Amino acid sequence: MELSDIKGLGTARIKKLNAAGIFSPRDLLSRFPYSYADFTRPFDAKGLKDGDTASFIGVVSAPPLKKFLRKGLTLVRVTFDVQNAAAPPQKAVCSWFNRRYIAANMRVGARYYVTGKVKKFGGAAELSAPTAVLDDGSPPSVMPLYRPLKGLPPSVFTEALRRALEAVRIEGYFDKFIGGGGLGAAVRAAHLPRSLDEAAVASEIVTLDNLAFSICSFDILKNSRRKNRAFSYKHEPRKLQEFIASLPFTLTESQSAAIDGLVGVLRSPETMNSLLQGDVASGKTVVAAALMYYASLSGKQSVFMAPTEILARQHYKTLISLLEPFNVRAELLTGSLAEQPRKNVLFNVKTGAADVIVGTHALIADGVEFNDLSLVITDEQQRFGVAQRGALENKAVGADRLVMTATPIPRTLALTLYGDLKETRLQKRPQGARVTTKFVPAQKERDMLGYLKKCAAAGLQTFIVCPRVDADDETDLVSAEEYYAKIKPEFDEYGAALLHGRMSERQKAAVMDAFADGAVKVLVATTVVEVGIDVPDAVNMVIFNAERYGLSQLHQLRGRVGRGQNDGFCFLLSDNLTDAAKERLDYFAAVSDGFALSEYDFSRRGAGDFLGERQSGKTAFPVTPDLLKKARALASAALADPPSSARIAKSLSDLDAEYLGKLTLN
Repeated sequence: MELSDIKGLGTARIKKLNAAGIFSPRDLLSRFPYSYADFTRPFDAKGLKDGDTASFIGVVSAPPLKKFLRKGLTLVRVTFDVQNAAAPPQKAVCSWFNRRYIAANMRVGARYYVTGKVKKFGGAAELSAPTAVLDDGSPPSVMPLYRPLKGLPPSVFTEALRRALEAVRIEGYFDKFIGGGGLGAAVRAAHLPRSLDEAAVASEIVTLDNLAFSICSFDILKNSRRKNRAFSYKHEPRKLQEFIASLPFTLTESQSAAIDGLVGVLRSPETMNSLLQGDVASGKTVVAAALMYYASLSGKQSVFMAPTEILARQHYKTLISLLEPFNVRAELLTGSLAEQPRKNVLFNVKTGAADVIVGTHALIADGVEFNDLSLVITDEQQRFGVAQRGALENKAVGADRLVMTATPIPRTLALTLYGDLKETRLQKRPQGARVTTKFVPAQKERDMLGYLKKCAAAGLQTFIVCPRVDADDETDLVSAEEYYAKIKPEFDEYGAALLHGRMSERQKAAVMDAFADGAVKVLVATTVVEVGIDVPDAVNMVIFNAERYGLSQLHQLRGRVGRGQNDGFCFLLSDNLTDAAKERLDYFAAVSDGFALSEYDFSRRGAGDFLGERQSGKTAFPVTPDLLKKARALASAALADPPSSARIAKSLSDLDAEYLGKLTLN
């Protein structure tokens, strides 16, 4: 089904939707709200506390005030007469930084629905960078809040979404077990709720359905594959020990145990189906290299799939250095390869000239044929959909499978999702540098930059991570583009660069190569640097708006520094610390064990950070241990029902199947 099948979506609107990454009705309908604003509750300006979320219906009472603070920083402040206050009449003040269009567009007397976070300034409460929606005559009691999409006006998205909801019928895989209106009614209520309670129920159903689909998919893929080994590996422990002895470092006890245990699985009568969990910098890649070398001793091919081209390139370089001295040939296959190099790689893969193939999603494309593939390794498994992993594993009948993650998964979640998947843990990182975590208050930011400049002069490197690429939205989050422009003049002589996901793969590779080579001392980036990036001279990690991240994601970022001989620092900056957020970040600063952090975050935030966007359902409803229990029960019921199980199994050939069920036009 195409967007053009929906009446009212003309060419111009479809073009804007495509530019924002929306290419189908499925893409559109699966962009669920991240939260909801409730306009039925009384607004009490005096009772607001710093960090609270507040919502009100208000009328602009005076012309917006625009104030120039300094170069590149403008403040707009608007006062509203609140209309949903209990009594007496109240006023609410809202402020935005660098949003000049607000001053131009907000007219006295206009009625708005406003929701946002409270900031206290000298005892007075304001809503900082709130969402403000002009009253269009159809007043909501509950308003869904969506993440902004670059270049796509909210009105275009909302109108397209409404038309899709009217035109499309959704049939979920679990409707007969959920009851009521099933997934279709839940999707509609999640986007157009009449109350917060209805939104909560709908969001839970959508998340439950998505999670149950993932669990069913794992079970179906697992049971559909050959359990008894289709081939055997040669037993040559002496050569494997020669490889280990050649390493320029000594393996940790857990690395040695992991290699011995996993090689033992490869030599067993059953096909490998294992999960390798390791804390940041614990050495998973070396374990994978040892397994791939072991497979090559028997003339077998191995494939190593990474979620990003940056990470794939880094793994490729590492594996070349480790394996090529032993005549094991590695190839890299990514989406950005030019036509002729791609043909050369595909030829080597098909003929068996390549022993190890490293790549991204390009590995599952049509035309990729392996010669004798026996071992499939997926890195950062939570970043891939179930069907994507299945598509790669289906390239070889009876292949051994190893999935790896540097984001430790809580045991409850791992057991629910993966069932009898055999788990191996790397508990400790090799002995080396320490990383100290510190908070940096706003007034100390200049001092921090001075320290970073001294580090750059000494040849040491810094990551600066911002939560957004640009400032083209209605939040006050620090943007990578703006912060890079701000500090570039100070760090130009040492080399400064910008890195984010909207750059082409070649641009990203060029920037990372310059950073890895030391030509760039300060790298301003988004979380594209979160996983796997290994730069030994990087000693500082600066994270803006730290309260926005899960602890496991913060731990991943912190793990990018202190990987060489020099101790590292992780600096956390936040100007929106609620008591709960401060408690979480205090715990993060005090604890360096990724497994402990994962259990702590899972108990408080749910499983979203560990599942990835696709499996978490992308709604405002958290994936809790109780919801996991319900999802397992729902999946078990569907798997026990032959028609339902057959429908889900058939859907696994569709790489979009994890978003929603079957879509048809009304």
